[in-house]
Amino acid sequence: MSLNTENLLNALRTDVFLICCLLGIGAGVLDVYFLLMLQSLNLGIHSLFAAAILLTAALKVEDKFLLWAIAISIPNLVLIFIVAVSKGIAGQFLWGLLAQIAVILIVTAYQKRLSANFVSEAEFGKLKKDLKDCREKSLSQLLNFSLIGCMKEKQRVISQAHHVLQEIFKVDKAVVFLADYEKNMLVPFAGKGLLSDKDTGPLMVNPDFWDRQGSDPEKGILNAIGGRSSLPSLRQLIPGADLDAVAVMPLSAGGKVNGLIAVLKQRAENRHYLEPELFATFAYVLASAIENCSLHEMHINLLDGARKKSQNIETSFSKYVSKAVLDELIHNKNLAVLGGKKCNVTMMMADLRGFTSLTRVLNIEYLFQLLNGWFEEASVLILKNQGTIDKYMGDCIMVIFGAPLPKPDDPLRCVYTAFRLQEKFELFNKNLKLPHGNTLGLGISITSGEVVAGNFGSSNRMEYTVIGEAVNLAARLEKVAEAGEIVVDESTFRQVPPNRFKYLVEKDFAVKGVANQTIYRLTEIIQTPVSEG
Repeated sequence: MSLNTENLLNALRTDVFLICCLLGIGAGVLDVYFLLMLQSLNLGIHSLFAAAILLTAALKVEDKFLLWAIAISIPNLVLIFIVAVSKGIAGQFLWGLLAQIAVILIVTAYQKRLSANFVSEAEFGKLKKDLKDCREKSLSQLLNFSLIGCMKEKQRVISQAHHVLQEIFKVDKAVVFLADYEKNMLVPFAGKGLLSDKDTGPLMVNPDFWDRQGSDPEKGILNAIGGRSSLPSLRQLIPGADLDAVAVMPLSAGGKVNGLIAVLKQRAENRHYLEPELFATFAYVLASAIENCSLHEMHINLLDGARKKSQNIETSFSKYVSKAVLDELIHNKNLAVLGGKKCNVTMMMADLRGFTSLTRVLNIEYLFQLLNGWFEEASVLILKNQGTIDKYMGDCIMVIFGAPLPKPDDPLRCVYTAFRLQEKFELFNKNLKLPHGNTLGLGISITSGEVVAGNFGSSNRMEYTVIGEAVNLAARLEKVAEAGEIVVDESTFRQVPPNRFKYLVEKDFAVKGVANQTIYRLTEIIQTPVSEG
């Protein structure tokens, strides 16, 4: 400790100084007592107190202890001198002085030997403070480095990197370059609030630069920690580079260089902050963070692409099935593989009557417009009633009720949907401008029975549909239904309340390709279901 005002004040504020003062007062009282009462000093007690005072001071004082010891001894010696002279026993002062000098020399020698093996209280306090400062500095560095690794956006990552360069490495200006592999170029990253130089342009590199193991910061860290390397120069990394840089470090993750950090400006008194091992560690953390940002961006793009693809698929399927069925298709993976299962469904085929003759008198554009217009209106109604559009076959719509999701009222809903289609077609037909002598109507057939429903085709091209006798019968009865009629088979009729409809029954009706059938021609709704009321 230097003998100056600041050190003196620091010493005076300690408990050691208080103990020295108390011991000094006690020694002075005893010395005065012996001089006044016995006319001589008790050199043993005097020396004991003097040694206790000096040893106490030695706990706090390390540097220039001899001067401190003399300064501490002066008050007691002055007191002895005054009392001894006033009593005419000046010789006692000389004995006291010699004893004090002897104690000072002995304690000073002991203090030097002691300080060589132990740390003084003052030095220990300084070391403790330095350790605390070092821990706080290391914690701050760790926190700043960790923040870089936690971020997912390159702008924020590099902004935090510049903050670290400024606060920890005391850099005045720096540039972070990112790799452009296609152009073999290092491009400076420009961003708001960064310390980069606006006039700094890209750096051209050789194609082998990206895979150079010598540029791997991970190897650089190990070398730097072992004291075997220093920070490379820019021209060592990129021969012919015309950029002046104080220090550079390549950014590498996964064995591939993805950027470069270059310190362009730093005051000379701050150069020691660019410790090779710490700067190499910083570069490695920054490179890993940039790589994570790229992977995060790729992941987001893949998710967006998958989401858009899913939305497109949902949009496409929503034109064929209701939302409830669509949700089931999305969440039930078994519905998206080849194969089928047996189930009971109700089939409906709605075919336009007179359309074939129109194809010979109307142009193709108007025919497509007419057909698409009708399919649009019919599809909205069918999907609203939770039917599944199997396919469009020319001017005929094939609809399934009961697959892929069965409901207990599938036959009844199918029949009511047929009546609503007839009503909607009448309104649609009124707005058509058909050639003289041509008419257009809608014939509907409905059948029920066991079918196999599922995906048929190949792994590259599959189609959800149903096959079975009920499908074949529906196709046959569709030929029987006249314009404006709804023809149902006996199986369907048995599953709907007959008192809700007016109908005509025809037994032993000859149907081409199948055995004679009992068919029912539904003509009118007597009772509307509650859901439609």
